[in-house]
Amino acid sequence: MLRIANIFTFLLITSIFSLTVACQSQVRHQSRYLIPQDYIGWVRIDFNVPNAPALSIEDCHYLFKFPLSGHLETSSDMEYGAADDEYFYYSSEKVTKLKLSVLDDSGMIRAGFNGTQEKGTMGNNERRRTATYEYFFVGSDEDLQKYGQEKDGNGKPKFGNLKGQKNTNLLKNVFLPHNSTLPKSRLSFQSNLSESARENTP
Repeated sequence: MLRIANIFTFLLITSIFSLTVACQSQVRHQSRYLIPQDYIGWVRIDFNVPNAPALSIEDCHYLFKFPLSGHLETSSDMEYGAADDEYFYYSSEKVTKLKLSVLDDSGMIRAGFNGTQEKGTMGNNERRRTATYEYFFVGSDEDLQKYGQEKDGNGKPKFGNLKGQKNTNLLKNVFLPHNSTLPKSRLSFQSNLSESARENTP
């Protein structure tokens, strides 16, 4: 009996160790992006921004809620690697899941990339800050060709609703009706969306 008990204890410890290693080996958190309803254009996220709010985490997902400007700032670091991210259009009435173009030609999320750039000046008591950013385009390939070619003063894509549409029917907290495309188990994340990152307006 003692030998059987020792074997059971060994298997239990091994299982716990394996589970711990699997959790620690996760490359990055999954992300959940909320984009204003009918938004067409580039969006930009700036990471490592001093005094900006850190990203909220719920259900192992980082929460990104874009304002109408299509620009977010957060003090959180960018995480790298593959993950099963989620993208949604949101309004005060509904939340609609969007597909990735790499998985479906009719997808609305495409052309994502990230990078870094130096900010600030060198001085005796000042260090240059490395800014990390991420872009992706919301819209069809036709929209990208028609509206997504304009650059800003730094040669980066110009973010904003390039199709000129305005959706003022947005609330600070997203209202998710019972027929929402999100499972009911995720409805609780609505209360944290407004604090997930700073909402910059032009």
